[in-house]
Amino acid sequence: MAVKKNLIIVTELLKQFKDMDDSFLKPIRSHDDKVNNDTINFNEIGADPAVLIDNVTYPIATNSRTDDSKVVSLHKLETENTKITDDELYALPYDKKSSVREQHLNALMVAHIKLGAHSLAPQADGANTPVIKTTGTLSGGRRAMLPADLVTLKDKADFLEIPIESRHLVLSAKHVNDLLLVDQAFRDRYYNTPTGKMIPGLYGFNIWESLHTPKYVAAFTKKVFGAAPLGTDLFASVFFSTVNAMKAKGSAKIYQRNAEEDPENRQTVIGLRMYDIVAPVSTVGTGAIIDNNV
Repeated sequence: MAVKKNLIIVTELLKQFKDMDDSFLKPIRSHDDKVNNDTINFNEIGADPAVLIDNVTYPIATNSRTDDSKVVSLHKLETENTKITDDELYALPYDKKSSVREQHLNALMVAHIKLGAHSLAPQADGANTPVIKTTGTLSGGRRAMLPADLVTLKDKADFLEIPIESRHLVLSAKHVNDLLLVDQAFRDRYYNTPTGKMIPGLYGFNIWESLHTPKYVAAFTKKVFGAAPLGTDLFASVFFSTVNAMKAKGSAKIYQRNAEEDPENRQTVIGLRMYDIVAPVSTVGTGAIIDNNV
């Protein structure tokens, strides 16, 4: 009976995980149906065919399309365990076990968002992955973001012919604050948008705000995920195209040992594990705006 109950709890937690509003990741197409044993087969398609206009030359050229296919393991997200003693539960007016499971689920969601933002951000500036530096006034070791920086990124996206309707820009909270100080149009749209929701069609992007965008280092390269914060870290806003990004969730499991199975300590122990991935599926279509420190 306990096994069946845990299975029901896991099913419900996984449903909540998939249904939660994961902010800027929500528009990305889900590929849960392609997950097999917590791995997924990535397929980066080759170049588009050339289109001939009013052609009179035959035979028409025939070319091959070279695709790149690889199997990728989903990230394993695990929470550290929480213990709940029977003494704690004795006089509580609420279900603490359910509360703990919900707290673990929320912690996994934050990790999912942080890891997703980090994965979508390019490692460094490249021909197909533009990384723009802010151009505002230098203060406190960083230059503020200006509206002109968004226009510069738009110009790069235009050059790469990234579909306009697919463009999403996730502003760091620091960059949002920069724009609020200098851009009346941004202020008006920002304060008239529900908290955590998208501002559509501003500077050519669907704009989001997040506290969980990655940091870059002084060499203008992306910082390793999970590395300890430093005072020299550079704030970054992340650009991605929904055409060239994917997400998928795999299996989930709850680890729970009830107090009845631990007569020495008489405590329940709870932990969660879920498999998840967010990633670009093309070498074209991601970018960033990062603090300039010079």
